[in-house]
Amino acid sequence: MTEKIPENTLRKLQAVVRRIEDAASTDCTVDNSFSELVAVEKLARDAGMSRRNLSEWFKKLTGMSVAKYANRRRAEYAARILRCFPSASNADISRVVGFAYPNALYDFMRRHGVKTLDSLRRRPEVDHGLVRQGWRIDSIPDCILFFKLSEGDYTECGSEQFERDNWDKIERHVTERFGDMARLVGYVGIAIDRFLDGDAEMGVFASGVLYHDFTPAGMLKDTAGSIGWRKIPARRYAVFTHRGSYEMLPVFYERILSVLHFSASELNVDIASPFMELYLNSPTDTVSDLLETELWVPLNQG
Repeated sequence: MTEKIPENTLRKLQAVVRRIEDAASTDCTVDNSFSELVAVEKLARDAGMSRRNLSEWFKKLTGMSVAKYANRRRAEYAARILRCFPSASNADISRVVGFAYPNALYDFMRRHGVKTLDSLRRRPEVDHGLVRQGWRIDSIPDCILFFKLSEGDYTECGSEQFERDNWDKIERHVTERFGDMARLVGYVGIAIDRFLDGDAEMGVFASGVLYHDFTPAGMLKDTAGSIGWRKIPARRYAVFTHRGSYEMLPVFYERILSVLHFSASELNVDIASPFMELYLNSPTDTVSDLLETELWVPLNQG
């Protein structure tokens, strides 16, 4: 019989997993060492656990050691950039993922089953009539993103139960702690794919709610439990709009990746930051043909 993880320990482990996912997808740069961010000693100290307890319970939760889990997440992040931005140079991708030289990235990816970096690059076909139309430039102010990670099948993300377990729970969490201080900007989702696992339908989905005009004073970034938060700085985005059923989102993404492939330099896309899906309505109260979903692609400043 598998030993059940105590509730208090589980809450601490959830915060550790969030820190690793966050480090792999947004903080992995040469100047902000990934290895230091996810060192077992640091993670254990931040979680209020001993190194031994963290290592033992983490493996029970994930089936992997902390180091193996962290490095796998880093490899998945590199795979995402190679797939989404096939024109990006190996040097730029290495820098974003936190390696000083491309050779270090080559060796790292080989250890994760990738024979060559080019094997991950996708060269999408494109309808050239779409390349210079179909998006707008928009921006958001400084925001706080409260988010909850869910691992599973992406097709479940549009269900009423999923909304209750994720976005509704996040809203209650924020309302209970900050009342009317927080002004809601919108409901977002960030897909953290598992390309290297070979299943395009599976991955980790970060359900998030954006707020602005307040600072959660005195609140640690890595709070225990299933909900964490991070700052999202004010910036510009290229915004693409999808109208219709969520079942057509994969086709929509194919089109966007085609546009980015041919226009990333023109748009000055920030390859280091994840895309956000912004949901303008919900399948719980809107028929599928009228659903509106925006994909916000972050742009470099200036």
